[in-house]
Amino acid sequence: MQAKQSTQRPFLTNNTEELAWKQLGKLLTNQELAGFLGVSERFLELEINRGRLRAVRLSNRLLRFR
Repeated sequence: MQAKQSTQRPFLTNNTEELAWKQLGKLLTNQELAGFLGVSERFLELEINRGRLRAVRLSNRLLRFR
């Protein structure tokens, strides 16, 4: 009989990362994604313009990331 594997992620170090894993199912804002990845919001904009990162444009000003 095989034992069930734990669904916990022991490599997560704090509540912010745990919250981020829970939010992976929803669309993230520039600020949320930049904080999760540890990069600046400007870097995200540059990557979108370069075609390396895809975003969902909800309006002229609102971008969301999957």
